[in-house]
Amino acid sequence: MLRSLDLLVILLMLTNTLAGDLSPSALATDLSGAEQHAKNQAAAFVSDGVVALEHGEMAVAKELFQRALKTDPGNVTAMTYLGIIADRAGELAEAERQFAAAAFAAPSSPEARNNHGAILLKLGRAQRAASEFEVSLRLDPNQPGALVNLAQIRYSAGTLDALRAARELFERAHRLSPDPETARALIVIALRLHEAAAAVAAYPDYSERLSTAPPSVAGPAGRKRRQNWPGQSAVILRMRPTSRSWRVRIISSRTTLRLLEPWNRRWHVE
Repeated sequence: MLRSLDLLVILLMLTNTLAGDLSPSALATDLSGAEQHAKNQAAAFVSDGVVALEHGEMAVAKELFQRALKTDPGNVTAMTYLGIIADRAGELAEAERQFAAAAFAAPSSPEARNNHGAILLKLGRAQRAASEFEVSLRLDPNQPGALVNLAQIRYSAGTLDALRAARELFERAHRLSPDPETARALIVIALRLHEAAAAVAAYPDYSERLSTAPPSVAGPAGRKRRQNWPGQSAVILRMRPTSRSWRVRIISSRTTLRLLEPWNRRWHVE
């Protein structure tokens, strides 16, 4: 495809030469026209790739996104989808390479920076991941996924200041996108800070949101998945209403916390 585009540019230049027009403006117009043609072709490949991905045709989708990148090497959407495909296949190094390329190509994109941070966190490179999340949140402070991702890193530090910072981030995420998992995280942090009253106060919100969550979260499969989260099941809470307030009994005091994985539920595609 690139060869045919090069040929198109050469033919245009020859035409201009024969016409006696080699002005910079004419060449710029020809080149921009070729570039636009490449971008349009790449966009078509991406569109077809998305359809293939939605139908579960992973190999077809991957080939189409790769063709999009060959046609338009700066296509951030194609890079992002290739990162998604690699992540789903468990090829984390390749996923990181694609998400890093997308972040490099679009450094002002909060989604691209959060995606890169998420895969870095998944690879255990927390310090670099935190830097990406911080940049992402400076670009757009209202991203629940980036807030939760950064909150997990702050939480893992374990100091009182870090726990308070994590709570502030989880609270911001929860206000933007209320969720039983962030609600539970706030309870766990309150317990880590020995703030039983705050844990009790937060429990009704968690209970209500869990009761209205989809079966994948609130049903048997969701319960089993939560039990398998490293550290997450270590805190078992039993709270029940009394005549005036909620009462909490901590069955286990090992209050480590780790959510499912870098937590954006879905990759962000521009």
